[in-house]
Amino acid sequence: MYAEGQPFSTWAAPVSVVLGGEARRETAYGSVDALSATSGWFSGNFKATYGAYDVREGFFETVIPLARNLPFAKTIDLNGAVRATDYSTSGYVTTWKAAGSWAVSDDLLFRVNRSQDIRAPNLNDLFSVSQFTQTVTDPFHGGASDTIAYTTGGNPNLKPEVAANMDYGVVFTPSLLTGFQASLDYYLIDIQGYITTLASSAQAAVNDCYAGLTQFCPLITRDSSGAITVVNLGEVNIGHLRTSGENIEASYRIDLSGLAPSLGTLGVRALTTHLDNYYLNNSIIAGGLNTAINAGADFPRWKGSIEGIYQKGAFTFGLVGRYIADNIMTNAYAGNLLSNYDVANVFYLDGSVAYKMPFGIELYAVSNNLFNRAPPADGALSSLAFLDVGTSAGLYDTIGRTVRIGIRGKF
Repeated sequence: MYAEGQPFSTWAAPVSVVLGGEARRETAYGSVDALSATSGWFSGNFKATYGAYDVREGFFETVIPLARNLPFAKTIDLNGAVRATDYSTSGYVTTWKAAGSWAVSDDLLFRVNRSQDIRAPNLNDLFSVSQFTQTVTDPFHGGASDTIAYTTGGNPNLKPEVAANMDYGVVFTPSLLTGFQASLDYYLIDIQGYITTLASSAQAAVNDCYAGLTQFCPLITRDSSGAITVVNLGEVNIGHLRTSGENIEASYRIDLSGLAPSLGTLGVRALTTHLDNYYLNNSIIAGGLNTAINAGADFPRWKGSIEGIYQKGAFTFGLVGRYIADNIMTNAYAGNLLSNYDVANVFYLDGSVAYKMPFGIELYAVSNNLFNRAPPADGALSSLAFLDVGTSAGLYDTIGRTVRIGIRGKF
């Protein structure tokens, strides 16, 4: 529930406020086959998932006008917000935002935002556990090798990740070019308590324990003979992630009927992101597992897209081009050292067409990766080759060309 209003005014304009609260319960339940429950498969023994948490939240937000229609400012506004959240599993946390905007004129606006945000562990982070197998060399037993089990996934003791965010930028909307808008924003994100794992693999945990990093030793369970039976690679709040860069956006929409009555409207939108730096530290090893710009998977300096939409009568046609700059892909670990492989830039083209019928019904067809562009391949497979998809699945299209045809409507 929430309430909103304008309880009073400043010298510039009415002050807007909104406040409210909510309560919810989220539950996860997942069963598995009897063989998985007893870890009977060679690998991929997913475990039953049972868990729930309750959330209670209250929030308040306001917009305070400071100036209207002055010689140096068409508008100046302050925006503030605070949210109190209580999770039954991970406890209480406060998030907030302080922002401001200054419209010098109809053409030019500056904006700034500072906030503290969270990402609470979800049901999968908290309760979902899987077990796999890996061949591990045990230096404690003279380098003997054996195939052991390792677990990944849920930890009911996880806390929310806390992010300190800053962004500021400028928006340009020229009066002389109706329908055009461009913006440039800088962002900085710093996350403490980043949810990650103590070790990248079972072998890495064993190696680090043998090297004297005793915090890794409790991850390893042994039988009465001293042989490893299982290594726990569950998630914990030990990471520190810091990244910054720039977002650039431009859009233009024009009614072509002014040129010829038979023409429709055309819209173009381009969005690109430049990554200045990306730093990840697991905060356990001296110096950490440090990942800098272009020193790991998924971190190209440039990513972007350009979209064109043409509308004529009941028809809408769209094209989207997606660009990923050349990159360095990481796919293999030797202890905590990363093995890197160069990959070239990649471009994907998507297309769509839609037709609006009477009574709010629309027919549509969409095709992603029209030219069936294959993803760039790893330079080599990791030691877990049977789990390696051969590319960076979070960044590149691993499916190929897809086509969807459907019907939708609003009533």
